[in-house]
Amino acid sequence: MKFRPVWILAALVSAVALVVAPAAGQEEREKLTDQEVKAAIKLAEKKIEEGDTQGAGGWYLVIVTDHPERHDIQLRLARIYYELGEWGEAAKSFRIAGENLSGDDQVEAYSLLTDALVKNRDYEQAVEAGRKAVELNPSSVSVQVNLATSLARTGSFEEAADVARKTLELEPTSAVAHATLGEAQLANGNLDDAQSWFQKALGHDPNSPEAHAGIAGVHLKREEWDSAITEATRALELNAALSRAYAVRGLAKSAKGDHAAADTDLAMAVTVNPDNADTQYAYGQVLEVQDNTGGAATHYRNAFRLNPALTDAGLSLGEILLGQGDNEAALQILTQVVDREPGSAQAHYLLGLAHKNQNQADGAMGEFAKAVGLDPSLAAAYYWQGKLLLDKKQDIASAFPLLQKAAELEEENVEFLSAYGMALLNTQQFAEAVTVLSKVAANPDYKDPRGLYSLGAAYLNQQDFAEAIEPFERALEAVPNWGQPHIGLAWATFAQIPKGCPCGPEDEERVRNVTEHYQKAVELGMADPALKERVDVLGKGEKIK
Repeated sequence: MKFRPVWILAALVSAVALVVAPAAGQEEREKLTDQEVKAAIKLAEKKIEEGDTQGAGGWYLVIVTDHPERHDIQLRLARIYYELGEWGEAAKSFRIAGENLSGDDQVEAYSLLTDALVKNRDYEQAVEAGRKAVELNPSSVSVQVNLATSLARTGSFEEAADVARKTLELEPTSAVAHATLGEAQLANGNLDDAQSWFQKALGHDPNSPEAHAGIAGVHLKREEWDSAITEATRALELNAALSRAYAVRGLAKSAKGDHAAADTDLAMAVTVNPDNADTQYAYGQVLEVQDNTGGAATHYRNAFRLNPALTDAGLSLGEILLGQGDNEAALQILTQVVDREPGSAQAHYLLGLAHKNQNQADGAMGEFAKAVGLDPSLAAAYYWQGKLLLDKKQDIASAFPLLQKAAELEEENVEFLSAYGMALLNTQQFAEAVTVLSKVAANPDYKDPRGLYSLGAAYLNQQDFAEAIEPFERALEAVPNWGQPHIGLAWATFAQIPKGCPCGPEDEERVRNVTEHYQKAVELGMADPALKERVDVLGKGEKIK
């Protein structure tokens, strides 16, 4: 609880005549004199003797409010906040005392400041305070333990391990130090070493919740879901506020398909400790599995804000934002991810998509090129780089090998095959274009009008006129008001009228079709002088020479 100066002033006035009381109804009062300060200190000490810690804290609060230069009293106030479990208020007072006192008082202030910050789960500030505390008192096991814990919670596992080793030199039986070394190994993917350190921690303290949570994390990495759940549950029985254990148990349940139970655990994890980036990220993963992309994005955003080094959360958030069409926000997030992790091919690829969606072709192609430079198997990056070169730059020579590579890497990807087939047509490789495009068009659900038209055009160029009819007609079904397929149908039909004809009912039907398709093309803004000449000849009833 926070002490209120207004409340304590009433007690002060009624308790000691030396203090000048404000006039009735008067809110302002005079600053305590030195004599009144001495009286207030004595009253506070008496309250402590009587066991009234809160009352003593009220007296000290009045003194430091009037005399902020009394850093010795600030330290006393901090001790009372600490005793009452008011970690945030304790940290504020210990910080003021530590910055202004010296000797043993400064050592105490920084040591307890670090501890209060750890208990308040303010690990980044605890790292800063802990380093100062270690500098002042390098032989303190509790300070070393708090610093190691805070470093681990902020992702600085290597430094955390170094501090933990120094702790073990001072106290070889420290379970927390052993568990911290386990966390460092777990973060580095050394599962056997991590488990060994966690087991050593349990050897010194069988009821260490951190060690049980760590072993649960090892089981999770090994995909031993039931064991992970058992160990996490044990950790929570020992410490119900251990958010990491909720996160591990939730992820294990999610992996087993029990998403509702996983949701419950991870919701609890972020409720118990909303400032833990890892649990925010884990909750986002479970929500995304349940197709709750809005909720997932919220928790990915929280995770990335809390720990910008957690680039996986930024990647997941960027991908969701792209799917939601929020390209500007995606561009901002993914730029931060790339700045933090320039060696991530996926980050460059997604950033390329964000640029593409913002019609920033050069930026997009640059990111796609970086992506395939880092991961030559990333087919989609080749595809989009080729598409942009083709569509925005009309650079078929540069686009062709990229589209070819994408199709080779993912031989069943209809979108990639379509683009490659169209590139083959543009480079006049008609037989190869037919082979590729007929493969994708064999799927009755394939409705890409450009791909279908390109298949018809490839058949025409191979003089497979009858085969060209169907893809042109399917292109028109997809886009009824597109004139180009009408031109293609007119040519494909005209080419089937033998020389010296039309000669019978079948040819007369072809003549009608040629004429109708050409007229429709003209209505839609298309023109083909060579085809018009032939339509005119047929319209006069003349034979094809």
